[in-house]
Amino acid sequence: MVIPQFLPLVAQALSHLAPHLLMREILDQDRVFVDALYVDSREDLRALGVDPALLGPLLQMQQRVQQAGFSANFPGAQHWLVQNGGKPIGRLVVDAGPRDVRVVDIAISSTARRMGAARAVLRALQTVAQAQQLGISLAASKTNPAAQALYRGLGFSVATHDEMFDQLVWKPAA
Repeated sequence: MVIPQFLPLVAQALSHLAPHLLMREILDQDRVFVDALYVDSREDLRALGVDPALLGPLLQMQQRVQQAGFSANFPGAQHWLVQNGGKPIGRLVVDAGPRDVRVVDIAISSTARRMGAARAVLRALQTVAQAQQLGISLAASKTNPAAQALYRGLGFSVATHDEMFDQLVWKPAA
């Protein structure tokens, strides 16, 4: 069961924490930005040294696989755009259920990273989750130390792990 009003509450909390940041549902007109954000966020694939003629199709295929995975594993997930001063800078995919909020994906464009946007979005999520006594879970790549530091700095801890990912959880205060 998905809590439909969860992300509007997060957007409202975000407007109080960081008034320059806004969140709204992703629209069809945002597809060009979302596609470019995916390419921007895949430094791992771009660093492979693949022939540029093959890299574009590879990234498109990987994006389709990611979207299919989101749809299959989180069919009720909500997809939101993060904006700074009206300009898109990232996206948030969240599956909010009755006991837990799953951050399926959070991505901020490379030009807007390390400026506090992801931290503000996650703090807004925590604010609303705390009020509703919901935990938050997410997966963090072990090859992304900046994200790992961000999540741990916000009180997330490792619940389980494998070779590639840490499954992190945040629990509301009682």
